[in-house]
Amino acid sequence: MSERENSVQQENNDGFREVHHRQRHQRPNRQDVLAGVASGTIRPEDAERMLRTRLPPRFVVTRTGAIALYNLQRNPIVLYADQWDKLSSLVKRGILDTYMEKNTSIIKRRYQPQRSLSSSSPSLSLSPSSTPVPEN
Repeated sequence: MSERENSVQQENNDGFREVHHRQRHQRPNRQDVLAGVASGTIRPEDAERMLRTRLPPRFVVTRTGAIALYNLQRNPIVLYADQWDKLSSLVKRGILDTYMEKNTSIIKRRYQPQRSLSSSSPSLSLSPSSTPVPEN
């Protein structure tokens, strides 16, 4: 949804325009859903649907030719190809991992990694059509 579709502009008495953003539907948090199931206001089938994980990340080429990464956070991450190349190079050379390891004590994580019984961690598959970025 574009900003034009997502906001409504109104002119106030002073001649200034006020922009009112429409609120997006927000997912209920886990505690609220479980409390709803316990109280009987939410059926278990509906609770399962509400707690389902987010969509997988995907790439889209924008009208301006940039590459947008969707479903990683609320807003897409939009970079041009040369910027993605630089970022990819940092990841491939291990610079990002090294930086994160050195700063583990001060880095915050949005989600805590889930513990699994298997030792292998699931890999992130962004898209079958994504092509590898050449190394610099």
